[in-house]
Amino acid sequence: MVESLGTITLVEPTRLALGSTERVVVEYANQNDDVTHHIKTVARAPTWALEEPSDHPGKVTVPPGESKEVLDTTVEIPEHLGGRQGFQIGVEIGVPAEGDEIVYGMVWTPQPLRVPIPDAPQLRALFCPSGVAEYDRAVRNLLQQWGFDCYSPETQQDAVDQFETGDTTPACVAGVLPSAEGDASARPLVQTVVSAACSHSVPSLVFAPDVSAASALPEEAVVLDCALDDAMQLERTAGPELLGVRHLTATDRQAAFLDWIRGVVKYEPKELLRALVYATLLEQTGATEVATETLEDAGSLLTSPVALAGASADPTGWTKYRATTANTGHLPSQQGPTDNITVRWTHETGNGVYSSPAVVDGTVYIGSRDNRVYALDAATGRERWTHETGGDVHSSPAVVDGTVYVGSWDNRVYALTG
Repeated sequence: MVESLGTITLVEPTRLALGSTERVVVEYANQNDDVTHHIKTVARAPTWALEEPSDHPGKVTVPPGESKEVLDTTVEIPEHLGGRQGFQIGVEIGVPAEGDEIVYGMVWTPQPLRVPIPDAPQLRALFCPSGVAEYDRAVRNLLQQWGFDCYSPETQQDAVDQFETGDTTPACVAGVLPSAEGDASARPLVQTVVSAACSHSVPSLVFAPDVSAASALPEEAVVLDCALDDAMQLERTAGPELLGVRHLTATDRQAAFLDWIRGVVKYEPKELLRALVYATLLEQTGATEVATETLEDAGSLLTSPVALAGASADPTGWTKYRATTANTGHLPSQQGPTDNITVRWTHETGNGVYSSPAVVDGTVYIGSRDNRVYALDAATGRERWTHETGGDVHSSPAVVDGTVYVGSWDNRVYALTG
């Protein structure tokens, strides 16, 4: 048996582009002190098709303590991926046995090696937890890896209300059901929300370790029978369905946009021409995103897909309230702690803190009810500077080109710069 022999590293790509052909480069590091490793085959399974790994034969000898490239290939990236995607890598490794014999064994990375997809829009998922913390955390983490921001309703009515207006309708519903013998308190919420989703043609994914617990659900719901405590099995089962949801959402968005264009062409041809001229100017000057942020109705211009996505997917920092122009509160390229939580630092202000922070270039900017704006070192919490206003600072700062913009209860907006 071959085990614990070395490390597998995804060198390229460092990010994925939708609809592109990406180069995939993998290195293997032999961490053994005195045994040479013989690489016979490398397998690559993309996160959107984990059940379909591709084998790449190739003989590579890796001496003790050295690293070598063991895979250099290309892969086609689907149009509608999102979040952080990548590959589970398997390496068939041989070690010397008795005589001249070499014993081979396949070693897989325990989790996929992931990279961000900066251009993919974040979608909204209505998430109905089971109350079993381990299961709920696993499903929520999977949804976030696939580019879904999760919203959990507080009541059944709150959940049903999400489908009544186009502004709040989620891209999908994801519910977690406990086993038939488990806690039944979560079932009514999941059943109500899934039924409402199906009546509004919103895709519903129900994660159920015991399919008998899902017998009361509408037949349109997709019931995923998998072990929720096995992350790889969970992704193998749910990955293709989540890709389908993203594809369906993009298709629906494009269809609605085309319907709107047809209406403009038919009834307002002059407005169409004006919009096309504006769109060309905006694209040439790089101002498309600024325009979509400032227009009350971004549909009044035919702009680039930025207007459809509604957000810049990966800013250089958390520069404003909820990070993106669509206020998603999520950056696919960033990830917080998931376990073994410790307090890195605290910083005491003179009163309560209602403001949320902006984080740019290693500095945390935040307001306090002590009338001050604070700039703190992100690594240590050390105070770099403060500025006193004439009232409580409840609003969240925004940082652009070295200037901090913030409002105060003294009826003033402040632009603070060095």
